[in-house]
Amino acid sequence: MEHLSMMKMMKKMMMKKEHLFTMKMLQKMRTKKEHLSMMKTVQKMLMKKEHLLAMKILQKMRTKKEHLSMMKTVQKMLMKKEHLLAMKILQKMRTKKEHLSMMKTVQKMFMKVIYLYARKIGPQ
Repeated sequence: MEHLSMMKMMKKMMMKKEHLFTMKMLQKMRTKKEHLSMMKTVQKMLMKKEHLLAMKILQKMRTKKEHLSMMKTVQKMLMKKEHLLAMKILQKMRTKKEHLSMMKTVQKMFMKVIYLYARKIGPQ
């Protein structure tokens, strides 16, 4: 009887030991799984952060490109405005020159008329 009782007790101990061992293994597995899951999350976060950083850099580049493009347009507009202003000034100068030239012609014609008139009414 004692032998059977002792055998039962040993069996219980073995079962308890196996149970604890199994529980330890499951705990390790769970911990490893949680660790992998956490690492995946961290990886995703890093990738998202890198993506956002890359997007920020691209945005700055695009903004800089747009700024440069806008500056080129403004430069062209200013050049066109300066060109038109210069053309206006040249036009005025030409008009003034033509006016002076015309005035000289009128002056000559007037002088000729006076000369002819003077000859006509001159000593008779």
